[in-house]
Amino acid sequence: MFFASLAAGGGGYVINGSGTFDGTSGYLSRTPSGASNRTTWTFHVIAKRFNSSGDHQLFEAGSSSGTRNFIQYNSAGQVTIASRGPTTQLNSTALFRDPSAWQDLLFVWDTSDGTAADRVKVYSNGVRLTDLATDTQASSSLNSIVNTAIIHTIGRASWTAANFGNYALARVALIDGLALTPSSFGETTDDGYWQINDISGLTFGTNGFLLSGGSAISAGTDSSGNSNNFSKSGSIISTLDSPTNGDAE
Repeated sequence: MFFASLAAGGGGYVINGSGTFDGTSGYLSRTPSGASNRTTWTFHVIAKRFNSSGDHQLFEAGSSSGTRNFIQYNSAGQVTIASRGPTTQLNSTALFRDPSAWQDLLFVWDTSDGTAADRVKVYSNGVRLTDLATDTQASSSLNSIVNTAIIHTIGRASWTAANFGNYALARVALIDGLALTPSSFGETTDDGYWQINDISGLTFGTNGFLLSGGSAISAGTDSSGNSNNFSKSGSIISTLDSPTNGDAE
């Protein structure tokens, strides 16, 4: 399923550009002041991957290789959500290698769910990915590192200077305390396209955030109402390119 553009009748919501991460230095970081919901959260990102080699972290929380959660494009071209200590990992069978394609990716962590197969879920452009190359689900009520008072990063590993992202991000959000579905972020149009919608009215929770548009992502500015701003390091460039306005310069 592909994105609906404004020109194709995709609706009136516009994301104003994206932030481009250079793959070598650019990342955002934030350490929450306290812990919040560790069993239930939703991470949403609209991304365009430029470099299909190597691992490119989209989001990570943790202080060591053995104590962390991470979401990434991996070196095989898959999307991954994982934890270490103990191990949980979902890798898509689908590959994400097209440098011109925007993807709306949704990752749901809900270890309070009584159905073991539904505790960690991944969606792409509104469709759940059930054909998985790796499917090691989380144990019941497993606490995440996300939403603890430990460094959280976008664009790089949190615990070491590695896995820098080389991509454009148009929107990034964390919803603390809720396991949401794609309908909170977009909808399928009558002609079968995935249309992204305004999410500013969502309840983001204590450690939740919303970075939307090029200038907000390049500066790490949260617009959720929580003022959970990130600190910028290295090169992140604001551009006009977004899934709602095409490849503008």
